[in-house]
Amino acid sequence: MLGDRIVLECLEKDINERTQSAKQVSIDLKRFKRVSSRQHLSRTMAARPALANMSGQVSLSHETVQRGTAFRREWVAWGLAIVCILALVYSLMRTPVREASRSGQLIRTSIAVPESIYVHLFSSLSGAPVLSPDGTKLAFVGVTPDGTPRIYVRSLESIECQSLPGTAGGNEPFWSPDGKYLDSSLKAE
Repeated sequence: MLGDRIVLECLEKDINERTQSAKQVSIDLKRFKRVSSRQHLSRTMAARPALANMSGQVSLSHETVQRGTAFRREWVAWGLAIVCILALVYSLMRTPVREASRSGQLIRTSIAVPESIYVHLFSSLSGAPVLSPDGTKLAFVGVTPDGTPRIYVRSLESIECQSLPGTAGGNEPFWSPDGKYLDSSLKAE
């Protein structure tokens, strides 16, 4: 192309092969404009004879028919896209908005302990009662009549609580992440 040649001559590394003046570039660009407008005109105004059928009516050329068909296909595609979008919006607006459902249940419980055990609920000395990760057991610290704190576990499905052996002097119980083990801060006896 003539336009590419003009640009490449302006960008040439060798100074002797590079275009030497702006006037020369201006002349080349005017020539390019004339040539490209003639080519554009010949492409758009090409003489194509219209075909006449037997009845004397003029029919359109094959290229014109193809352009019209492509134009119609494009409009049909856009129309279908708009209809699909409107149908989607309509279906989303008709669907009732549902509240986020709660996954857990409300559990109310009380800790029934034997008469001989004293419970420090939410005490800084013993720690708060803790629920297992699966929500089925409750661990807490109870103090026996002799003043020894022990860790007790109560299943929420049962009324009775059980003392865990080896937890004398323990406080602030906590569950392992999988809920299989219970540990505490043990004080030296």
